[in-house]
Parts: sequence; structure tokens; C-alpha cells
Amino acid sequence: MKTFGGGDYGDTDSVLGRRVRKSDSLCAALGDLDELNAAIGLILAAKNGGEEIGGQLAGIQQLLFVVGALLESEDRTAAEQLDAETARMERQAADWESALPPLREFVLPGKTVVSASAHFARTVCRRAERSVVAWFDTVGRQKAPVLRFMNRLSTFLFTLARIAENIE
Repeated sequence: MKTFGGGDYGDTDSVLGRRVRKSDSLCAALGDLDELNAAIGLILAAKNGGEEIGGQLAGIQQLLFVVGALLESEDRTAAEQLDAETARMERQAADWESALPPLREFVLPGKTVVSASAHFARTVCRRAERSVVAWFDTVGRQKAPVLRFMNRLSTFLFTLARIAENIE
């Protein structure tokens, strides 16, 4: 039987099962990635149709677990998978961008539920990105695939928000 309360004294298990303090920058990064995953879930819950986009977002949700594991590991296969997904997101965002009118003013979230959800997810993504950088700074290393993925994901979400505003 599962017992609860293992974190009652400020410790928790990391993605790879290492015990760490909840105040650790690794926990902040993992928590922000978890929140980003939930924010992407809001887009999925709000959207009507668009199974291709839904499939892409569900795939991104799965990749966020890969990102979490890469904060602690040197899994080259996972890093290559992340690089491939980053390139795919970049191509998708560029395709969407080419179909949109040029930006002439600041975008105010709220035109539609889907676009507002995508903007919210984008801001959570930027925070998660900052937390990931802080974790890497703490351990004295950087992982380019993770940082590229996080940076491109926020662009992808911004462009998705703009597309949603122009479709609905």
C-alpha cells in the first residue's frame, strides 16, 4: 500500500528518483514544467476540432517529461528526439506565421478561449524556461537541446494563439 506524506519535511523525489529539497532550483524547474503541461492541457480542453493541432500539443506534453528527465541525465537519444521536435515546431510556426497578417501592435490575450489559453501557456513556458536556465546555472552546465526546445515552444504557442484568434 502506498504511503503518503513523504514530502512533509520539505523533500521530494526528482524525476529520476533522487531526493531533493523542495526549495532546490531543480524542483522549481520541474514544477514549472508541470504547470506548463497543465497549461497546454487547457488549450486542448478549450479547442474545438483541429485534431492535427491536438495531436501536436499532446506530443509536446509527452516531450515535457523528456525535458524534465534531461535536466538530470545525459540521454543522447532523448536529446536527439527533442532536437527533431524543436525543428518540427519551428517549421510549423513558420508556416502559420506566413499565413498571418504582419504584427502592427501588441497582442492582447482574450479574443478567444483557445488563443487566451495559448497565450497563458506561452507565459508559463517562458517562466519554465527561466527556471530551467537557473537550474543549469546551479549545476554549471547547459543543454542546448532543452534550451532550444523551450525557446521554440514559446514561439510555437504565441503563433498558435495568433492563428486561433484569426480562425475563431
